[in-house]
Amino acid sequence: MKLTIEKMIYGGDGLSRLPNGKAAFVPFVLPGEEVEATITEEKSGFARAMVDTILKPSANRTTPACPYFGNCGGCHYQHADYASQLDIKRSVLRETLRRTAKLDWQNEIVTHVLPATIVWRRMICWRWSSARSVRQPSIEH
Repeated sequence: MKLTIEKMIYGGDGLSRLPNGKAAFVPFVLPGEEVEATITEEKSGFARAMVDTILKPSANRTTPACPYFGNCGGCHYQHADYASQLDIKRSVLRETLRRTAKLDWQNEIVTHVLPATIVWRRMICWRWSSARSVRQPSIEH
């Protein structure tokens, strides 16, 4: 199914609309991209989809620097250039303020730009695999 990504939402997914108007959440996309996707889950109010092919990539798309991007869940926007990552984060914050706090913030959102675009996080994401005979944590970075 062909989808056009409208915007990014909290949690890292892109928002698109199915032909019937239902919201579809698609990971690892960017605003304005056109993708061929497969619906993986459909609920009464929304659907989830996975990208099969990016038909029209964003000019802001880049190769993620981290080899674990897409698997560990720590960084949502590494497939966007750094300036776009900051724009997405400001946009998501404005949307969250509007929807949750009912605050339509029109002023500047000051962004604290990092001196390096890739830095290590001080967090471990534990992943458990049922495929192992003995369940043990796997530290991915």
